[in-house]
Amino acid sequence: MRLPDPVTGLTLLGILNSVDWALTMYALKLGAYEQNPILEPFTENPLKFTAAKLGLGNGAATVGLLISQELKGDVKTLTQLMITAVLTVYVFVIVSNLMQLISYFMLEK
Repeated sequence: MRLPDPVTGLTLLGILNSVDWALTMYALKLGAYEQNPILEPFTENPLKFTAAKLGLGNGAATVGLLISQELKGDVKTLTQLMITAVLTVYVFVIVSNLMQLISYFMLEK
């Protein structure tokens, strides 16, 4: 299995974070609640939630991109493994969110 290079992995992380933000904003409008205890306090104000969600997630990805340019050898490989693990978990989170939204609409009919 070929691991994604850090630039690709962290770019994907930023994209997945943005998709998760959009799904979460939509779900919050439908009456759902944020399950992430770090972000939950910001859900009362959409602007604060957006700043926190995109700022923390995409900010971390940006810092990671800048740092990853200098990585070599085993440290780079370990970073690639960690990014792959985070991306895998994030895909599961997004799929779970989509399934919950689909269930909501199916039950509503």
